[in-house]
Amino acid sequence: MTIGQTIKIKSHTSGFDFLRISLAFSIIFWHTLLVCYGIDSEAWFWTGPIRPAVYSLVPSFFVLSGFLIAGSLERNDIKTFLFYRAARIYPALFLEVTLSCIFFGVLFTNIPLLDYIKNYQFYRYLLNVTGVISYTLPGVFEKNPIHVVNAQLWTIPIELKCYIIIVIIDFFGLLKKIHIVATTLFAFGFMYMCVKIVRHQYVPTFGRPSDYRPSDYIVITSFIYGLIFYVMRDRIIINIKIFIFSLIMAWILMLSPSTSFLAMIPLSYVIIYLGVQNPRIPCLKQLGNYSYGIYLYGFSIQQAVYSAFISCRTPITNFVVSGFFAVITASLSWHLVEARILRNRSKLYSYFLSTLDYLEGQLGKITKSS
Repeated sequence: MTIGQTIKIKSHTSGFDFLRISLAFSIIFWHTLLVCYGIDSEAWFWTGPIRPAVYSLVPSFFVLSGFLIAGSLERNDIKTFLFYRAARIYPALFLEVTLSCIFFGVLFTNIPLLDYIKNYQFYRYLLNVTGVISYTLPGVFEKNPIHVVNAQLWTIPIELKCYIIIVIIDFFGLLKKIHIVATTLFAFGFMYMCVKIVRHQYVPTFGRPSDYRPSDYIVITSFIYGLIFYVMRDRIIINIKIFIFSLIMAWILMLSPSTSFLAMIPLSYVIIYLGVQNPRIPCLKQLGNYSYGIYLYGFSIQQAVYSAFISCRTPITNFVVSGFFAVITASLSWHLVEARILRNRSKLYSYFLSTLDYLEGQLGKITKSS
């Protein structure tokens, strides 16, 4: 049975909801080390035998994203698709940036409030809604092991790049020739691996936070492979033996930075295989809706919990308390803002188009008069 047949038969596969919420909580759990002990505490995990477990978290999220939104791309023209994606991403992002500046900033800054508001870092942080990322606010979390307000924001510019790539793929009609995209990605990854091996770059070096995480290329590649798997869903077989083989290959390839690029192919199969399963867990779909909010708000909540509660400065206690508050925050964000916007996105899109037509007409009048 193929991926496409499985999706048609099962209609809604709860495996994707289970994966989204599991990955969101896994990332919070992983970040407890960074929040409680600082960046040096992560080094062993990135260089040791457990490296694939942490390295695969964000790429897995992007595989899911690429696969799931490919359906929207298939059903809509590119303008409608991009508007709908903006309606899904920006409300929660706007809330996160605003809450961080006003709520967490005011509560946890160690400088006078007036100085806090006047500081250029305050206004620079507001630019996070545009994809221009800043990680710190003046005087906020400066007594924590790491001073970053929200480390998860590093994926926002990557997501925007993914949508630019989608526009390019659609413009050149490559969805109908997706095998060309797949072959090019594989060839580039293979050549990059060869260059790494020739240069003996087997082990990553660490210094900046960005040295610990998957590269932008890895994450974007994961997204594109998710897209490829959706387009080729009627040709890819769902099989437990292929799943086990892919899991082993993904783990082996992610052990070294030089082969991590190629790991995204078997990792994509693993994620999609798990996604088309149908575990019966109460409220799973609703929790799946909260996954983006949990992912987005989680880190800043962890920092606040560490700063506010001395008893929550160990990984387990920080995870439990932060996870609870993350679910509450994500659920409020979903029900009060995100879901309402998504329900009315067609009306908003019509209004957006009519506004563009009006502005175009006014511009035409100005051009003629001049």
